[in-house]
Amino acid sequence: MIGSYLCNCSLGYRFDNQTCIDINECIEPNIDGSFPRRCNDTDICINTNGRYECECSSIFNTTGNCIYNESLCDNYACKDNDTLLCLHGTINVNDSCIPWCHSTCPEFCESINGSNYQCNCQKYPGFEYSDDGKQCLQCRGPNYGINCSQSCQCIYGTCNKNATNENDSCTCDPGYQLPYCNRIINACESNSSCNTVTEDCRTDENTQRAACSCKSGYKIDNTTNSCTDINECDIESNCDDKTSYCTNTIGSYNCTCKNGYTPASNSCIDINECELSTSCANYMNTDCINMPGSYECRCKFGYSINGDKETLMQNVLNTTGSCLITDYTVDCQNTCINLASCNSTTGRCTCPISTLELVDLSDSKETCQCPGYPFVNYTTGVCDSPLASTWFLLYLNPKVTTRSVRITSLVISNIIFEISNILSKLNKTCDESCIQINETSTSPAILKYFIGLNISLNSSERFQLANDFYHDNISLSNDYNITVHIVINNKTKELERFTSRRRRCEECEILSHGSCISDIEDSCRCYTNHEGYFCREASTTPDLSRVMSEEKKWIIIVGVLSAVAGLLLIMACFVCIVRIISTTRSRSSRKTRPSIGHGSYYIPRAHVPTMGTGGQDIFSWDGFSLSTNDERYNDTSNSYQSSSTTTYNPTYRIGEMSDEADFTLFDNLENLASLAKSSIPRGQMIGMTGTLNSFPREQIMDNLTGTFTDSNELDETILVTDMLEDMTKDDYRSDDFLEACNPYLIIPRATIRPEFFDNS
Repeated sequence: MIGSYLCNCSLGYRFDNQTCIDINECIEPNIDGSFPRRCNDTDICINTNGRYECECSSIFNTTGNCIYNESLCDNYACKDNDTLLCLHGTINVNDSCIPWCHSTCPEFCESINGSNYQCNCQKYPGFEYSDDGKQCLQCRGPNYGINCSQSCQCIYGTCNKNATNENDSCTCDPGYQLPYCNRIINACESNSSCNTVTEDCRTDENTQRAACSCKSGYKIDNTTNSCTDINECDIESNCDDKTSYCTNTIGSYNCTCKNGYTPASNSCIDINECELSTSCANYMNTDCINMPGSYECRCKFGYSINGDKETLMQNVLNTTGSCLITDYTVDCQNTCINLASCNSTTGRCTCPISTLELVDLSDSKETCQCPGYPFVNYTTGVCDSPLASTWFLLYLNPKVTTRSVRITSLVISNIIFEISNILSKLNKTCDESCIQINETSTSPAILKYFIGLNISLNSSERFQLANDFYHDNISLSNDYNITVHIVINNKTKELERFTSRRRRCEECEILSHGSCISDIEDSCRCYTNHEGYFCREASTTPDLSRVMSEEKKWIIIVGVLSAVAGLLLIMACFVCIVRIISTTRSRSSRKTRPSIGHGSYYIPRAHVPTMGTGGQDIFSWDGFSLSTNDERYNDTSNSYQSSSTTTYNPTYRIGEMSDEADFTLFDNLENLASLAKSSIPRGQMIGMTGTLNSFPREQIMDNLTGTFTDSNELDETILVTDMLEDMTKDDYRSDDFLEACNPYLIIPRATIRPEFFDNS
């Protein structure tokens, strides 16, 4: 300030006794008297110099997360054990939460907006906040009203600080009148008969008497000689009839906005309902259109209410209908015949394929015909002609500059000449008799011809034929613009349209054999299964990706099989090791059973004789012939083939040393053939178990009856068999392995002749 100075305290401090002191924001209001919420309901307010901090109360920080628990709070007090947390402008006074302002402004202490407590100095007029915001004091200076915001203008009087309006703001000295105590009391103020609601009073300067006049919005009623309300809405008002309604009030009127409008700057403006996404949400296929004071949900283009074409793009809002695709069937109903069908979307006749042309008939009907009709017809989904092996359509449109006169015969002769020349370049001979020409249109504007050739042309030749019509030496091009329609792809039967010479690589694309490499280079990039010049040849090169796929598949299969085989081998080795260990332990711990006096058994190999009985061939020999030491023994009992090419019939020998075969057992078996066959089943002789069971136990020394039923009976018996050796001689397994798997067998190793083992 000029000639002086002014001290301003920093934020968080207030001026007190010529200095700035810290404001305790946790229990004190701001300097304007407001006390906003400092912290969350879960936090403790901690005052610091010039500021404050919020820290989670231990009441709500039980799990490490600061979470408010309403069950711990009652009104503005939250308590847990000995901890008390006061909320919303209350402070702890003797373990109770008391509003902080009860001690400084008890009459004005209130909860503002249901939040914090503070001194509400605006509760009564004539009071204002103290400098520290803690008290409500009477207005200082000539001020009055709420928060002492109004200034008294009393001339001859005192300021009424508790006044609420200007008329009561002064207490006039005797003889002066309100509001400013600057005028002497007149008749209107002291003794007036005017209705203060409807009339204004003024003191007549001449008579010093009160004179009454109607207030604005009122008029004098000559009948009652009183002021009555003027209905401005019936006479004239400032309300806009388009956007608002006029509402009369006592002595005035109001303008109320109509639906769809909102007040703005003493007027009503339109509400744009389309800015709300929900306006037409219940109506599918619609566009929201804002209207003055309203909006519409109109069907989108191509849609109408319930599909009725008479309701195109109309408003479906507040109706029971819905916007559906417009059905134009009525426009073409009973009009389309034969191949033509009525399209409900367009209301016009349409053809099943694009090649067909829509033709108007004389009776206002429409049908579909192939180009070149009646020489080209629609069959099996395509346009084709049975009249010629190769056919095409030739359209000649006279040029504007031509002055030639159309002579049909000359034109046809010229066409035949040009076609013959073109075919000769293709090494095809086709004279006039080979070419069939039929005019398909009577229109004088364009000449349309069906051309049939009694020769067969492949796709490439037909492509070349169409292209050659645009060669420089074609005389037809002098007078006509030429268009050729011809089938190139026999699979699709699509008519290709030529209006000028086309690149050769387009042949690949039409036949779906490849594509043009670029816009400059006239060559093809062939698709799979095609190769060669313009991709005309079927590819014989295998699909490398497929070959690689097959190779990968077999690699995976072989790998899986190898893994399974390896696993099985490991399991087999493990079983063998366990078996060998088990057998070794069993033999070492086996107790020797007392001998019961049985002899050892010999199982000599029964060799096939060099010469069989009856001159039988060795491969058809089904009996048994054995010759030993010039003796012959014929056995007619059952014989069995081993896995080798030798036929065996086992013989048994007991308790004697001899280099010769003993046939006594065979004699005894022959005498007891029926018993032997019943005791020794035929199938058992093939398997190892059957062979063991075929060895007599006690009966071999008595009556030769019975079979082994318990393998433990062989504990004291040593069996040696050449036949077992022969059965396993081609096996990769070792003798030790077989003996480990069959602990009652001993495989001979040193000689093929049977050895003798005594009872020891």
